[in-house]
Amino acid sequence: MITSSFFVPRTRLTLFHQNIASILSKQDIFEVILDELNKELNGVDVICFSETFIKLGSEKNLHLNNYKMAATFCRKERRGGTCILINRDLDYKTIAITQTMPFSFECCAVEITQHSLIIACIYRTPNSNLDTFFLQLQSLLNMLTKKRNKNIILCGDWNIDMTQNNKHSKDLKSLLSNYNIINHINQPTRKNACLDLITSNLNQIVQSKIHCLCLSDHETGQSITFELDTDVKYRKKVSSWFEYRHDMCKENVKKFINCISALSFNEVLQEGDIQKAFHYFHDLIILFFNLCFPKIRVKMINKPLKNNWFTKGIKRCCIRKRQLYLKCRLSSANKRDTKKRYQLYTKILKKCILQSQKNSNAQYIAKSRNVCKTSWDILKKYIKNVNTKNDIQKLRLNDNNKYTDNPDEICDQFNKHFINLTNKTQTDKGAQFKDSLRNIPFHHNSLYLTPINENDIIKIIKGLKNTKSTGYDYINTNIIKQCANFIAIPLAHLVNLSLVQGQFPTELKRSIVKPLHKSGSHDEVNNYRPITLIPIISKIFEKVMHDKISTFISLEKLLKNEQFGFRRGSSTTLACFHLIKEVAQNLNNATHTLAIFLDMSKAFDFVSHKLLLNKLEKYGIRGTALSWIESYLSDREQCVEITRLLENTKKTFSSSYCYNRCGVPQGSVLGPLLFLLYINDLPNVTDQQCILFADDTTLIIKCKKKEELANIANLNLKKIVEWLELNNLNLNVNKTKFIKFKAKFNDEYKFDIKCNDNNVQSISSTKFLGITIDEFCNWKDHMDSIINKIDRFVFALRRVRQVASQEAAVMAYHGYVSSILRYGLILWGNSVDMPRAFRVQKKCVRSICGAHYLDSCKPLFRALGILPLPCLYIFEMGIFVKKYNNLFEKNKDFSGYRGRNPENLSIPPQRLTLYSKNAYCMAIKIFNKFSNDLKELPFTKFKNKLFNFLMEKMYYTVNDFLNDKN
Repeated sequence: MITSSFFVPRTRLTLFHQNIASILSKQDIFEVILDELNKELNGVDVICFSETFIKLGSEKNLHLNNYKMAATFCRKERRGGTCILINRDLDYKTIAITQTMPFSFECCAVEITQHSLIIACIYRTPNSNLDTFFLQLQSLLNMLTKKRNKNIILCGDWNIDMTQNNKHSKDLKSLLSNYNIINHINQPTRKNACLDLITSNLNQIVQSKIHCLCLSDHETGQSITFELDTDVKYRKKVSSWFEYRHDMCKENVKKFINCISALSFNEVLQEGDIQKAFHYFHDLIILFFNLCFPKIRVKMINKPLKNNWFTKGIKRCCIRKRQLYLKCRLSSANKRDTKKRYQLYTKILKKCILQSQKNSNAQYIAKSRNVCKTSWDILKKYIKNVNTKNDIQKLRLNDNNKYTDNPDEICDQFNKHFINLTNKTQTDKGAQFKDSLRNIPFHHNSLYLTPINENDIIKIIKGLKNTKSTGYDYINTNIIKQCANFIAIPLAHLVNLSLVQGQFPTELKRSIVKPLHKSGSHDEVNNYRPITLIPIISKIFEKVMHDKISTFISLEKLLKNEQFGFRRGSSTTLACFHLIKEVAQNLNNATHTLAIFLDMSKAFDFVSHKLLLNKLEKYGIRGTALSWIESYLSDREQCVEITRLLENTKKTFSSSYCYNRCGVPQGSVLGPLLFLLYINDLPNVTDQQCILFADDTTLIIKCKKKEELANIANLNLKKIVEWLELNNLNLNVNKTKFIKFKAKFNDEYKFDIKCNDNNVQSISSTKFLGITIDEFCNWKDHMDSIINKIDRFVFALRRVRQVASQEAAVMAYHGYVSSILRYGLILWGNSVDMPRAFRVQKKCVRSICGAHYLDSCKPLFRALGILPLPCLYIFEMGIFVKKYNNLFEKNKDFSGYRGRNPENLSIPPQRLTLYSKNAYCMAIKIFNKFSNDLKELPFTKFKNKLFNFLMEKMYYTVNDFLNDKN
């Protein structure tokens, strides 16, 4: 059995608790103090805070270097609350606590899995009901002690003075002793009272201490250090390790380019067989790649995150602040003057810390070569809690209740799982293929593969995305791009040979699969999804065929209008627009409507090759083009790779190669397009409206009579399920839902939608392509989601503005807030709740500028070049209509029209307010309001002029724009 030095015995663990009274406002000072605590206690592993004052939804604003937020309890208001932070080297899982009660019993808990250790942090508000507290504490202990062989630590501010020998302290001691739990803190933690406790059932306590930190009215923090079970292996932070990688220095890159430019590739150009020709070409590239980029042993250093703004002066000032606090609390003479001095000193210290952070960040940016990337690296520390990924973690997989940690066995187990998952469902349906193809009309025109030249190859190579991922040959995009001019001629010859002979090079059919954990236990293979890496050169061949098939599809208009995925000029917003437009029109016409949101299981992996080729032939992809695709799909091999740290060296382990005979290659250029053609005939099986975005399928059922709606829905859903079975695809009934849309709040009618004798769940709202759609189309749920996301970001913007430049804060705004506001804005931008989002946007702008909360935002918007939300809505609507003008009809298109505005868009009859405020009708009203000169401009000029116009006008409501006579 191979063992890893990555897991070593760890002997001690330290827990620290502090009543902090607003951690977000004190996290800078606490980081300075944490540096002291780490030196004093030889590292702090778990940090528990009570009275965090973190508002519900703002948990992610707390960032402590090298710690991750593990559990929180937050009130809707700012007071109270608890949280637990865990060192990033420890594995944990959050425990759901159902007995929490604001004010009386506020609790969060985690379990450190390596040691079977449960930690709970509890806060009780002073003067709250003690009987309720004891009842909830007993209930919590009952729940935790049901987990056998678990060590338990309970800590927090319980506001019961354990120095007093009264009824409350006796009752608490009695309750804890019933569960073999004792208190380790017996010294005063607030003035002369011991209110903050750390209790446990541990026997191996090394020390318990109090630390006079003066961070709140509770002057002390408390810590305990205890021994661990040395039989349990822990992940220890690796300070450094070695790994072998190709030396990609500039000199070697130049050497490789010189070697490739000196090659004539005569053997490749003279060979007439694609497999032999590509073999010669590939061998030459790999030969010189390995010669020019030898593998070297590189030392990798895992540097912990550091706060470079720590200075000796700031540390001394924090100690001085502590002394002033104690003097203020303990002295009776001149108490008012002492308090004023302390408060003034605190303000000055805070300003010094912020200025030190600002200077540190400015120096870091000034030294960097890529200012934009460096700025974003700094912003990430303040706007989100970055979890460091460790690709050398130890995996332990469960195989029939037998655990294995052998890397070779793990690779084979993963590969068998990924292959068998799809191949076992592949069946030869024989005559049933005719049923699968009956909905596809035969197209007489065929795809003709024209040859390409070296200029086409260069254009394709330059258009490849810059990624660091590589296939099995380790050649990355950057290397291919730098030698594009020298390999374009042989590559063009190879591609043309491939197209003429209908063969895809065998060497390019190999792929590497990396297992990526999704959720749940790390020990189960079902909790991982495959990430496929294919050679970069394969993408060049695929892109050539992709362009030719796409051009043919466009000319022949093969793809259904219902399909919005992986298509040029299409988007998720456009798909949502069509769904909402259809629903609103139906309700406006007094037509009952429901939408069934179908969920397919691993649709890309279950594509039948035989059926796909039959469909392509009917669509007109025949002859050598079909032979090429058949060759591309057949005999594809894959292996699974994982990395492991052995003897202080990072090594790669891989499984043997296995053939995958089902599905389209994920991570490829051509795979998504082939899937679109595979699923293209799905809308033909139903007479109801379908909206598809790749495999995300939504079925819209409409009917004038409410009583017939369920029958129509069941009939059409049955047709869809039959089509899926014929096409080797599976419907996940548990994740399939439906919504009955309503125009009135009292419109109640129960529907039973069934699929394979299973009831489909009825819901009031769901996420569709990232946008929350509800049964009344009033966007309330979506607005709540948006506002919660942005509201917590206001604090982050304020922090960024304090520790960096205003330009960095604006960059953070555009990177996060603006992207959230603009996504789907044309759909929800005219909702009743839109002013709520506008108010949050104003908060963001004031935070960036450091303005008072009552200051007018119009000059701030202009100064920052940011459009107010109503103007942004008008702007997005204008762009949408200009881009998709084929969705709208003009007045002049209707026969007999003799009005004054023949070029204006035609407004449909509007019976319901819901329809008049719908995106379709509002787009028409807004676009018609533009001047003719603006509407006739080309797209880019239209966009720029509209932005400048709205920036000048600064409309605060959409009605202001519609009623503006200028």
